[in-house]
Amino acid sequence: MFKFWSIIFSFAHRSVSFYQGVIVTPFILYSFIRPLQDALLFRKVLIERFKVEENDIHMFINEDALKSDLENGLGYLFHSLSEKDRLVFYYVGHGFHNGTTNYLSTYDTHINNISDTAVSLRKILLDPLLNSKCKSGLVFIDACAQSFKNETERALITDLNNEDFLLFKSEHPHFATFLSCQPGQSSYSCHELEHGIWTYYLDKALSGEETEALKSDKYITDRTLSDYLAKNVSVYAKNKHDFEQNPKAILDSNCENVIVEI
Repeated sequence: MFKFWSIIFSFAHRSVSFYQGVIVTPFILYSFIRPLQDALLFRKVLIERFKVEENDIHMFINEDALKSDLENGLGYLFHSLSEKDRLVFYYVGHGFHNGTTNYLSTYDTHINNISDTAVSLRKILLDPLLNSKCKSGLVFIDACAQSFKNETERALITDLNNEDFLLFKSEHPHFATFLSCQPGQSSYSCHELEHGIWTYYLDKALSGEETEALKSDKYITDRTLSDYLAKNVSVYAKNKHDFEQNPKAILDSNCENVIVEI
């Protein structure tokens, strides 16, 4: 039986006119365009489906979620993780690769100095996990670099690269990574859904509302979730808005892991 903790960050970015929010719970949520709506939606899933206690969900708002907070303030969480804990990292916002490693934007990321004012995904998540006792978890990233480029850095900023995730999976085969789109694509929000398209369908699946996301009518697994998101996000984006958005998952090819029992 896994134990879960939660921390929520929600903030408006001052430099680049977009909005974000974060959950850590090991559950970590960043949300752009509709920060509180997305944060509360995922928080509801944590409480109702994953049975996370409300007292274990801690919230950090706006200027509390700075680059330095994420780089230096989460060490206690990873240090306290045990083999009986499951960590889920969920990010929605702007992510990019600077030619060396993957980065995520924060409250104080600056459009004129993106690389130096964002946080390294390896530094805040992957490396601390490798040094922790936690061996099971999920990484959800709803991000792209398409609208997060500055002319002075255009040659340096590209979409998130799979290499970090593949290296991490080789060390932790029971972690699954879900990405909202393929490199070169954008991750879209939808006014009708009041959320990002990928986030909306992720919530529907994890809430147990969609039978096609179930295995044996009882379990949501990493593979059933991957197949469900790949089909429904791409179909909705294309049919409703003529968008090209095709989710991607990086899973262990040798096994199928249960995410939650319905």
